[in-house]
Amino acid sequence: MVSWKYKIVSLLLVVLLTGKVFSQYSIRIIATAPPDTKEVFIYGNFNNWDAGDKSYQLYPGKNQEWEILLHNMKAEEYQFIFTRGTPTTLECGSNGIGTENRLIKLTSDTTVYFTIAAWTDGYFNLQNLSDSLLYDAIEATARYCVKINLDS
Repeated sequence: MVSWKYKIVSLLLVVLLTGKVFSQYSIRIIATAPPDTKEVFIYGNFNNWDAGDKSYQLYPGKNQEWEILLHNMKAEEYQFIFTRGTPTTLECGSNGIGTENRLIKLTSDTTVYFTIAAWTDGYFNLQNLSDSLLYDAIEATARYCVKINLDS
C-alpha cells in the first residue's frame, strides 16, 4: 500500500514541474531613441513580425526613452527589432547599416535596456563612411529603396 507521504511528495513534484513548464513572465523593454523620434514599435517572432502592431507600440518616457511592458510571455528566446511602425523604418547603426535582430532569452521577469542609434529611412549620408563600409551602406540603401518602391 502506498503511504500518504509518498502521495503528497509525488503531488508536490508534479505541481512544481508543471508550474515551471507553463510559467508566464513579463518583459519590460526600455529603449533610448534618437532625438525627434515620434513613435517606436517592436516587432518580432512574438507578433508574427507585424511592424505596425499597435499592441507593440512603446510609450514615450523622459530623456528620449520609450518603454513597453509585455505580459504572459513564455520562457523562450525572442527575436525582435525596433521600428517606427513600418518594415522600411527600421533601426540601424550610427553608420546607417541595418542591425541584426535583437535577442532576449526569457527565463524570469526581466527588464532590458537598448539604445537605438538611428533609423534606416533617415540615414542616407554616405560621404562620412569609410571605404570598407561604403559597399554595405549602398547595398542597404538599395534594399530600402526596393522595399518602399522608390522607382514608381
